[in-house]
Amino acid sequence: MQRIKAPTLVITSDRSALQSVEKVRQYQLAIPNSRLAILNSDAYHIAASNADECVTNILAFIKEARQKA
Repeated sequence: MQRIKAPTLVITSDRSALQSVEKVRQYQLAIPNSRLAILNSDAYHIAASNADECVTNILAFIKEARQKA
C-alpha cells in the first residue's frame, strides 16, 4: 500500500460488520497521502446505503486534493 501515489480517501462505517474502524485505520495509515472518513451506519455497502454522504465526502476530498496540487 505504501506504493500508492494518488491521494486516497478511504470510507468506512462506524458499525461495519466487515471490519472495525481500527482495522480500516491500520491500512489507511499505510497509504501515503490518505484520509479516513467514518460514516454513521451499520450497512454492508456504505456507498449504496449512504450515497449522498459518500458523494459529499468524495467531492470535498477531490477539491482539497486539487488545492494542494
